[in-house]
Amino acid sequence: MFIGGLVATIIYLKKRQIVLITNPKIKTLFAVPFHPYRSFEDLKYKKQSSTAIGIVLTILLYVALVLLKTASGFLFTDTASKDYNMLYTLAQTAGLVVIWSVSNWLICSLFSGKGRLKDVFTATTYALFPLIVVSFIRVILTHFLPLSGVGFMDGLQTVAWIFTFFLLCIAIMTVHEYDFFKFLITGIVTVLFMILIVFILFLLALLFGQLWEFISTVYVEIAYR
Repeated sequence: MFIGGLVATIIYLKKRQIVLITNPKIKTLFAVPFHPYRSFEDLKYKKQSSTAIGIVLTILLYVALVLLKTASGFLFTDTASKDYNMLYTLAQTAGLVVIWSVSNWLICSLFSGKGRLKDVFTATTYALFPLIVVSFIRVILTHFLPLSGVGFMDGLQTVAWIFTFFLLCIAIMTVHEYDFFKFLITGIVTVLFMILIVFILFLLALLFGQLWEFISTVYVEIAYR
């Protein structure tokens, strides 16, 4: 009902040609789900992208997933607040967005990609916009729907993920001026490179942890002499 009312409002405003947003960069963001090809072309060729908006979207994605875990209705959450780690969610959201953007930019630079790092980051975050909106809507709905509504919300979330992946495909293809086959190849290589980066970061974390433990042990030994 809420989603239907939202869609009806958007259609009404469009028919009446009522403009609520005048900033062209924000208008481009809201146009992404409805006109993805034209919107991502505007991001690249008409300089309608905004790093600040991209950062805000990344923060909103993090907040949305945190709220899904901690603020959903009690019938729809199985996460105990005392066991929840917000840093893990930060790594799943902002961490993955940053690693994907850097990895894709580096890999595509080797495959004649035309996009800059800023273009990849903003296009990626703009593609996440529908997922962010649906995540916030889901948090709200969990406080009103009965337990039988879990199937509807899971379906809604699945559709949001699929649509987000579709938008991401268009975004990266437009930014780098790729066809779908080249996007698919570079996307696979990007994911493999991301796994390598995460593995290296994990090893570095272990190394620094052991180094810190060694320094602490030496300090304690010296302090007790």
